[in-house]
Amino acid sequence: MRPLGDRAHVSVVYLFYYMALGAFLPFINLHYRRLGVSALEIGFLSALLVPVSAIGSLLWSGIADALGRHRLILVSSMALSIGAVFVLSQVRDFPMIVLWAALQAFVSSPIGPLVDSAAVRVAGRSGSSFGVFRMWGTIGWAIATLVVGTLVEQFSLGWAFYGYMAFMGLTLVVAWAGGAARPQRRGAELWEEMRSVLHHRSFLVFLGSVFFLGMTLGGESNFLSLFLDSIGSSETMIGLAWTVGALSEIPVLWWADRLTKRWGSQGLVKFAFLTFGARWILLSFVSHPGWALSLQALRGVSFGAFLVGGVGYTVEVTPAGLSTVALAIFNLTAFTVSSIAGSLLGGYVFDRFGGAGLFRVLGTAAWIGLLTLVALGERSPSCGHER
Repeated sequence: MRPLGDRAHVSVVYLFYYMALGAFLPFINLHYRRLGVSALEIGFLSALLVPVSAIGSLLWSGIADALGRHRLILVSSMALSIGAVFVLSQVRDFPMIVLWAALQAFVSSPIGPLVDSAAVRVAGRSGSSFGVFRMWGTIGWAIATLVVGTLVEQFSLGWAFYGYMAFMGLTLVVAWAGGAARPQRRGAELWEEMRSVLHHRSFLVFLGSVFFLGMTLGGESNFLSLFLDSIGSSETMIGLAWTVGALSEIPVLWWADRLTKRWGSQGLVKFAFLTFGARWILLSFVSHPGWALSLQALRGVSFGAFLVGGVGYTVEVTPAGLSTVALAIFNLTAFTVSSIAGSLLGGYVFDRFGGAGLFRVLGTAAWIGLLTLVALGERSPSCGHER
């Protein structure tokens, strides 16, 4: 992607990329469920995809930073992901679902870190805010979940796959129009600088606490749609719930700079832990789709604060030129590695105790993460800044 201050380019990439995710992620587990896959099997599948995604993300992000081949890896990942999703839409047996879902997770794993890294660079060089760029991803997600949710209810769950392939194709075209690569870095230099990040005590405590929140996010992302379905929500209502959750992120992302200056990056993360936990506890007592929909507004505020604070703090402690790998580590901890526990635990609890029991467990885990961060996470000098 362009290292210039091309704000429109980054914004459009975010818009289409999250439209692809919004068309696919809220509905894929419903697709598996309709094929007869149990909640426990869904949890197993989600957990299995985590190490696959983790390996792919670190591998490809490290290669991109070391060789400066960010655009080539990005567009290749997008093209392969489209192909894998197409095959996934055709298979029906669980072993084949596992195979192609794993391939899709591996080839798509570097897209998020590469796009975030590009946004951080553009924001730094243009005087803009990462949150404003990421806001366009939220808008894309909101549009896609609402539109695709309606299409799924009117026609079939196949529209989740069609939407992903179409929007990811548009993302690929825009990303391909990007400019020059970043300077090459020697592998030994890259490794030594990353070791300095991973030896940063404050960052390790931060990652440890983020693991608890990531576990709860994994449980929610895999089973929220199933929970909404269990309390009588239609496919349109499910899509609308994800849309409301996304739109409520926008104020936090828009005011990201001011919120960060006022509370600091870790302050925003602590706020996210607190409000995520409260929302999940409240959601555990909900039995009507309307109340669940209203609580989705709190979801966006929490996630927006977590995203801005988490990315901001990661960049603060990252040596210059290493944002892609550092953000890959943050993403792995927050959205992938921790999802192993979240997916497996979520599947077991959902099958045994239902959605109410699941969300009580998730809320408790989020507050444990908050206590960890408050008790152990003190601000310390950063080891570098992304430039």
